[in-house]
This record gives sequence, C-alpha cells and structure tokens, in this order.
Amino acid sequence: MVVMLQEVQSESLRNIFEHPWIRLNFVLSDIKAWQCYFTIMMVSKLIDTSAWFRVPLKSIMERDALFVDIPLTSEEGQPTKNRLRLCTVHLESLPEGESLRLHQLAQISKFLRAPETAEGKVIASLVGGDMNTILPSDHGMHKMSEVDLHDVWEDTPPLPIPLRKPFRKDLTYGLAWGNTWGYQACWMKLRIRLESWDVLE
Repeated sequence: MVVMLQEVQSESLRNIFEHPWIRLNFVLSDIKAWQCYFTIMMVSKLIDTSAWFRVPLKSIMERDALFVDIPLTSEEGQPTKNRLRLCTVHLESLPEGESLRLHQLAQISKFLRAPETAEGKVIASLVGGDMNTILPSDHGMHKMSEVDLHDVWEDTPPLPIPLRKPFRKDLTYGLAWGNTWGYQACWMKLRIRLESWDVLE
C-alpha cells in the first residue's frame, strides 16, 4: 500500500509519525516539516524502495514533486533492474496559477520518463495528487503534447450512475461522475474534481 498526502502541516506530520500502527507498517518520506505545508508519501514496509527524491517545480508557492522508485521482480520473483516510479504533487493553486500548473505537470512528466541508467529502467509510472483542476483548460492539461499522460479515471470504465428516489441526496457525492472533492463544509457550492491519477503508457 502507498498513501500520498498533500497539504500536510507540521502538527499533522507529527501525529502521523507518532502513531504506533503507522510506525509499525509504513516508511515515511519525511519525518520533519520544512515549510508550512507539503506532500508526503507513506509506503508499506512490505514494499522495497530504491530511491526517494524531490524535484523543485517552477512555482510562486514553493511547490515540488515527491518521487519514489519501487524495484520490480520477474514473474519468478527474481530481482530485475526495472522500476515503478510513483509521484505525488500539489500543483499551483488559484486561477492565476494556470500556466504554472501546465509547466509543473510537464516537468513531472519528464521525470516519469526517465532514461535508462546503470541502476535500472523506469518501465511504468504514475502521478497522483491535488492537480487543482479549477479552470476548464486544466481538465485537459495531461493531454498536452509537452505532458502526454493518461488519466486513470478517463481510461477506466465508468461506474454506474446510482438510482435515487426523488429528493434523495446522492450519498456518493458524484463519485460516478469523477468527483473527488471528499468531505467539504456545507458552504462549499463549487464541487469539482481536484485530484487526478495520471499514468505514463
């Protein structure tokens, strides 16, 4: 299991790190805060990792991308030089960050397509996080030529739309439509899909 978290603050990180179950079962990317809020990854101790690294992104808000490489084995369970690369990110916020979001995702895409080295080859990769898809143009930025990623939601058969009785609330909060806003305060009128899982094929 891999858990990717965005907008983690120092108090949150301390509570996560000090939880006995988490310490027993996970390796954390970070144990100390270095800015107001940031991303972290938690990887099950049952999964080997070969590299953890952060890449600073072109950003007004000091955003970066967090990567981890997971060595893959052959069908017979033998070690190989092939790796799965995972990334989590919190792209630039606010409508004014539109051009930066595209630039940031393009930066990430280059690292997902890392060239083969003596240490191994990245054969598959995935980025997940808060993509801040707040403008109509943001919804297609993964398809731009400088990014060229596939959206896992778009490439997966859709869930059936749940049937409801008249005047009944949709308790899935639009999951079948791809909404990933999760719990929000009742004053949140604009609910949109902010998170995204983009994969390199």
